[in-house]
Amino acid sequence: IIVTSAKHVFVLSPDGKRKDKFPLDARKYKRAPLADLQSVYANGFGEQDEAAREAVTGMQSELSKCYASQVKKSAFAGSGQLLLTVNVDADGKVTRVDKLHSEIADKGVVKCAKGKLKKAKLPTAAEGAATVNVTMTFTFRDS
Repeated sequence: IIVTSAKHVFVLSPDGKRKDKFPLDARKYKRAPLADLQSVYANGFGEQDEAAREAVTGMQSELSKCYASQVKKSAFAGSGQLLLTVNVDADGKVTRVDKLHSEIADKGVVKCAKGKLKKAKLPTAAEGAATVNVTMTFTFRDS
């Protein structure tokens, strides 16, 4: 349940108890750049597929920093989806990161994200090679 007053917005539970309170003053409203990892799919790591997925998911803040730094440089960096494939060798070393699709206007965002993922610490590939497919949306989170 949403209730407004002259200065606040209140979020109430169905039984009427206050769950949250937000000011209506727009000067206090902020948006933070975010790399929203929508899908991270690891394949070829054998029993370590989940560990590889978690390693990439754990990089969300670093990927968000890529977006934040480019947004500060250009108001036209844009937002949108980016699909990347991280290729890993038998030693767990990232051999390359391929861009499959990008809706991002600023190529610096893509370059930075690829660079961050190139440094990922991943498990060894089970049979000589493995991949991690990453789908993320660069957007903003209200704070």
